[in-house]
Amino acid sequence: MKRLFFIYLIFSCSKSIAQENINYKYNKPGFAIQIGTGLLYGGLGTQVEYQLKFKEKIRITPQLGIGISIGGPPDQTDTIHSEGIWINSALGANIEYGRKHRVIIGPQLITAYYTSDILPQSSQQRIFLGYSLIAGYKGTASFGLIWQAYVGMAHMEDPLMSEREYLAPNIGLGLGYKF
Repeated sequence: MKRLFFIYLIFSCSKSIAQENINYKYNKPGFAIQIGTGLLYGGLGTQVEYQLKFKEKIRITPQLGIGISIGGPPDQTDTIHSEGIWINSALGANIEYGRKHRVIIGPQLITAYYTSDILPQSSQQRIFLGYSLIAGYKGTASFGLIWQAYVGMAHMEDPLMSEREYLAPNIGLGLGYKF
C-alpha cells in the first residue's frame, strides 16, 4: 500500500511539473519563425519575430518578413514577356492581446523590389515602398506551434503607373513554431 501511494505521489508530481513546463512555452517571451503567404511574409515566404512579454496578456512583437512573388513589370512597356520576380519584405511591430488565443494589430513598413532579366535589352530593376496596417488572430499551442490569420490595408506606389499610389487589401495566413 505504501509503495502504491509513493508511486502515485511521484507520478502526480511529475505530471504536474511536466504540464507546467508545457503550458509555460506559449506564455513566455521568445523567438518564433513562420512560413506563410501575404504581405507580412513578403508574398510567399517566411517571417521571423521575437515576442516580448509586456504584461500578462500583452505582447509587443517586432517582426521581419521576406519572400518572393511573380508578376508583371513595373511599367507596361514589355507586354510579351510580362513575368518578373518580386522580392518583398515587411518590417513592423504587432501588439498581441491574449494568452493562447491572441488578437493582433500592428503597422508595417513594406518594400517590393522588382527584377526582370528575361531579355537582356529589357532588364529592369525598381524598388517600391509603402506601409500597411493589419488586424488579425494568432493561436498558440502549448508545445510551440503558432498560426495566424490577418486582414489589413496596404498603401504603396503603383508599380504599373509612375507617380501614383494606391490602397490594396492585405490578407495573410501563416504557420510556425515558437522556440
